[in-house]
Amino acid sequence: MGRLLFLIGVAAIALVQSVTVLAAPSPSPALDAILVTPPGTGFVEQAKGTPGIFEGPFDAEGYAQITSSADTTKAKQALVADGFLSGYGRTWVSQAAQKIYVEAVMAFGGAKGAKSWLGQSEIADRAEPTYQHAITIEGIESYYGARLVDPASPIYADAYVFVKGNDTYLVSTVSTKDDLATTAATQTRRQFESAPQYTVPPSEWPESKASNVAVGAVKVVGGVLVGILVVGLIVATLLIVRSRRPPMPAVSFQGIPSGGAQAPPAIAVQMSEDRRQWWDGTNWRDAEQEVPPSAQRSEDSRFWWDGYNWRPIPIP
Repeated sequence: MGRLLFLIGVAAIALVQSVTVLAAPSPSPALDAILVTPPGTGFVEQAKGTPGIFEGPFDAEGYAQITSSADTTKAKQALVADGFLSGYGRTWVSQAAQKIYVEAVMAFGGAKGAKSWLGQSEIADRAEPTYQHAITIEGIESYYGARLVDPASPIYADAYVFVKGNDTYLVSTVSTKDDLATTAATQTRRQFESAPQYTVPPSEWPESKASNVAVGAVKVVGGVLVGILVVGLIVATLLIVRSRRPPMPAVSFQGIPSGGAQAPPAIAVQMSEDRRQWWDGTNWRDAEQEVPPSAQRSEDSRFWWDGYNWRPIPIP
C-alpha cells in the first residue's frame, strides 16, 4: 500500500506540473483595480515597492517575505499547491491619527484553492501570541476575522480574510490605540460588495476539470500548513508606524557620530504633490530613479528619506 501511494503521488505531481504549464489563467479584471480606498481623508498611500508591506503586485516569494513566514520555501509550496496565480496589495497611513489600512487580494486558479488557503491562514493566525479573539461579520459566507493585540508596542489590529469566487481578500485596520470600533467590518463590507464575482471564470477552475483529481493527491502527499496573512501584517505595519516618527541621523549610543564630529542635519527634500519627483533647484527628477544628494540615508545605505517615506535606493 505504501508503494502504491508513493507511485500515485509521483504521477499526481507530474500531472499537476503539466496542467500548470498548459493553463495559467490571468486574473480579469486586473487585481490592481479592485481594492477599495479608505473612507474619509488624511490617509496617504505608500510608495509602490516599499519593503515589507503590501503595496503593489506580489508573487508567492514576495508574499512569504512580506508576511515574515518562518519558512519561505514551505509558504511558496503551499501557495503553489493551492493554485495561487498572483496578488496585489495597498497600504495607507494616517500620520495624524496613527492608523493604517491594509488591503490585499490573492487570485487562485479556483474557489477550492482560495478556500483552502483561507483555512490554513486562519489556523496559523489563531496560534500566534498576538491573536486575542475572533471577530464576526454578517453576510459573508467564507471568512474569518481576528483581533490582534500587542500591548507592549502598543498596536491593535482588526482583520478580516474572506473568499469571493476564486479570490482571497484581506482587509485590516491597525491603530496605536484601542479605538478601531467597527472600521474593519465597515471596510470589509465595502470591499466584499465592490469585488467582482470572480477573476477567473468558473469554467476554468481546476475543480471543474477531471484532471484536478491529481491536485487532491498532491495535497495529501506534500501539503504543508502555513498561512499567516494577518500576523505578518502586524509586524510590517508596526514598522511603518514607527517610521512615521521624525528620522534621526546615524549616531552612536553616546550621541556622537561614529566619525567623532557632529552629524550635519539633513536638508529637506522638495517633493511633487504625488511624491513621484523631487526638485533639484532647476528641474523635477524621478524619485524612483535618482536620489537627492542632500537626502538622509539609512544606516545600511539601502533607503533614503523623502520627508515622509523611506524609499529604496536604486541599484546601479
